[in-house]
Amino acid sequence: MKKLILAITFLSFYSLANAQIQKGDIQVGGTVSYSHSTTSGIEVDNFNFSPRAGLFLSDLTSVGIQLGYSNNKYGGITNTAFEVGVYSRFHKLIADNFYLFYQPSLSLSFQEFESNDGTKTESDAINIGFSPGVSYFFSSKFAAEATVGRVYFSRDLTNDTSDYGIGLNFDSISFGFSYYFR
Repeated sequence: MKKLILAITFLSFYSLANAQIQKGDIQVGGTVSYSHSTTSGIEVDNFNFSPRAGLFLSDLTSVGIQLGYSNNKYGGITNTAFEVGVYSRFHKLIADNFYLFYQPSLSLSFQEFESNDGTKTESDAINIGFSPGVSYFFSSKFAAEATVGRVYFSRDLTNDTSDYGIGLNFDSISFGFSYYFR
């Protein structure tokens, strides 16, 4: 029995010790979120799903594709958006199993707004963003991630308007998970 416990302990530490990113790894992950709130009798529902996949070109740099779907309902308006884009991620090993990263991205988004009376408007945009974050490996193939804020620029191609900003606060933190194929 002692040998079994010792073997399990050794294998657990061994799998954690080998949680290093390597050239050729494929990362698959993303985020899912849902929120509901009511303020002054107005209900707000938000749903977001953002899967992504990337290939490591070196031990600390990856490139990948990302998709996105969101559905937001507020005050009689429904906003549905689809997004497709590319990203790169640059990692810095800080401690065993713990990485800092920054992630520049470029995407196209396609949105539709629908009011209660059935009026629909559409909007297409190009988005440029930058997000800092952290990754922690629980095993050699599984990591939890968090990004805090973003710097962004968005150009609405339909309405010829722009939007940009910096949001590096804990109100815009997002959590996700990634699996690494080796």
